[in-house]
Amino acid sequence: MKWLVALMLLLLVFGAQGLKIEEKAREGPEKRNIEIADKRYEEVKKKMENVKKEKDQRKILSTQVEVTKRLLERLEARVENLNLGEETKNELKTRINNLKTQLDFIAEKINSAREEELKEIAKELRSLMKSVNSEVKEIIKIYTILKLEENLERLKQVRDRLEAYANTSKLDKTIEQIEKSLDEMKKEGKDNTKQINELFKKAFIDIKEILRENRLGHPLGYESGFLYAKVDGKFSLLGNFSLVQIKGNGTVGIKGDVVRKVEKKDGVLIIAKGIVEASGEGKFRIIAHGSGQIVLDGAGYYRIKEVPKVPVSDEKEFKELLELRFGL
Repeated sequence: MKWLVALMLLLLVFGAQGLKIEEKAREGPEKRNIEIADKRYEEVKKKMENVKKEKDQRKILSTQVEVTKRLLERLEARVENLNLGEETKNELKTRINNLKTQLDFIAEKINSAREEELKEIAKELRSLMKSVNSEVKEIIKIYTILKLEENLERLKQVRDRLEAYANTSKLDKTIEQIEKSLDEMKKEGKDNTKQINELFKKAFIDIKEILRENRLGHPLGYESGFLYAKVDGKFSLLGNFSLVQIKGNGTVGIKGDVVRKVEKKDGVLIIAKGIVEASGEGKFRIIAHGSGQIVLDGAGYYRIKEVPKVPVSDEKEFKELLELRFGL
């Protein structure tokens, strides 16, 4: 039973971390799947308490397997809720499914075993759970990093949109601290989750100060069409915009007298307004408010609000030539 307690404690810690690092689950099937997985886990946990009282070894072993599978389902539902990193997300889901397959195999052995065989199967189950614990720790570590990276990407989106209106140097430093701590987690294996969560809180305070000090009200709204794209490759943008912001490293060309160009130590920041025709090649983050079209040729992701009455989409990845229209 020690292995089960260890796994439950591990997933309990994961759940606590999840509440801190997760944004509210996306509306739709992903959110519903998390709710279902949590409910099924609570139900089987209560079942385990009742089974222990019966002192039926077969039922105890079967329920132990069931509890572990429900814990894995909770983890799988949260992995599914990730917005970015589809390749890594699928890899994590495969690893979770492999564990569930091993549990299904031993569950069949428990159900078909004679009474005198159950003692040996219990030993086999304990051995299996040692490897399950180890694998779950690794999956949670990878998930945590992915989720923190996703939240950091959302924070950068907000920073980029504020940058067109105000000085964001204080927020930039907070973002740099988050990036450094995340890098330590990935390269050195440090658990900087608590520290990073505190930095996210600080970033939120930084954003509120920028809004208040610059009397911006709510500059992040979308009065018409809207596009946010991160691209490693080529792009071309054409349309009538109340704001265009192109930030990154590479070459950019814009036609007409519509540009305010600001050189930065880490690349270039270009802000434009009006009838904009722009193209470039490199690594860029692009924001456009208004109506127009963009062609992306490379790899990255985008969020789009095609018309005023529809919400902004979640992040969508692309790895090939893509043409988008918005606000038209």
